[in-house]
Amino acid sequence: METLDPSKHVIGVLAGAGEYPRLMVEGAKRAGMRVVVAGFRGAVGKDIPPLCDAFRKFRVGAVEGPRAFFMENGVTHVVMTGQIKPACIYTMWPDATARRLLAQLDRRNAHTIFGAVCDYVGSYGMKMLPSTAFMEEVLPGEGHLAGPAPTAEQMAEAHHGMQLAREIARLDIGQSLMVRGMEVTCVEAFKGTNECIKNGGGTAERPVTLCKVTKPGHDMRFDVPCIGTGTILNAIKANVDHIVFEAHRTILFQRQNVMATCNKHG
Repeated sequence: METLDPSKHVIGVLAGAGEYPRLMVEGAKRAGMRVVVAGFRGAVGKDIPPLCDAFRKFRVGAVEGPRAFFMENGVTHVVMTGQIKPACIYTMWPDATARRLLAQLDRRNAHTIFGAVCDYVGSYGMKMLPSTAFMEEVLPGEGHLAGPAPTAEQMAEAHHGMQLAREIARLDIGQSLMVRGMEVTCVEAFKGTNECIKNGGGTAERPVTLCKVTKPGHDMRFDVPCIGTGTILNAIKANVDHIVFEAHRTILFQRQNVMATCNKHG
């Protein structure tokens, strides 16, 4: 990411649910940036307003209000962060500009809709940053991270699962799947990773592997895969004994707690 001069630039954050927005705002503040947050109503946490320099809530589907709010506060760079449930994309209440943007799309899914929002923001002179901006410390690199080192069999299973996961991601089906040997036990699809884990779990005798990816040419301005303690706890319940994800392209929340939990439960 380019180095931003705090005396010349202001960060605008489109904030959804979860821990992600807080970490983003804290990272930007540590970098000395002024931070303006447009939080999505019903999603953004109560911990966000005290952390930022300006804050206002907007409904999911509103784009005119957040854009005007950012411009009023001199925002120069914008980042999307936090969870918006996939179902919200199809039940949102769009304003007039959002309806126009949607009408221009040949295909409507998370990537095309969020991409259109990014382009809209950019048309007003505000540059969209990748949603990993100010988050470098929670993007793990390559290699074994926690828990028992994988066996050769597990590595083969992981390699096969990641190949299949990249294919479903390419088709915009989902970003995660579960494999046992060479068979797929569940694909993430519409309901998200936790439901995939729950529905595709294994048994104590026949555990499964969770594979999580980005799509080819993934737009890092939004929808970056995330893993946290909740993912690990759900995986334990579902007899997942191995989790594989892409280095430098997956956000790992609560890293120390995740590592301790993996080491404890194997």
